[in-house]
Amino acid sequence: MKKIFVLVVLAAGISTNSWLQEKKKETKRITVVDTRKQPKPAKSTSEELKSCKVQLEALDKKEATIRSNPEQLKVANENGWFKQAEESRKKLNARIKELEKK
Repeated sequence: MKKIFVLVVLAAGISTNSWLQEKKKETKRITVVDTRKQPKPAKSTSEELKSCKVQLEALDKKEATIRSNPEQLKVANENGWFKQAEESRKKLNARIKELEKK
């Protein structure tokens, strides 16, 4: 009697398992999303000038924050942050001068 019971339970388990596998094979619809960057609309001269000045101020504030913390100063020096910041400053100042001439 126990053998028959075990066989019935085993058969029920196998049939349930195969039924669940068939359910999992159903396909789902996938939507494709374009993740490429879209070109930004051109800024006016005054907007770009303001943006450059804001970026320059933010760079100055970040440098002041880094210099006030010895741990951050060490990490920034190791990573060459100050060289990158100086290059960014030069580019921003050049762009500001160019925009102010217009």
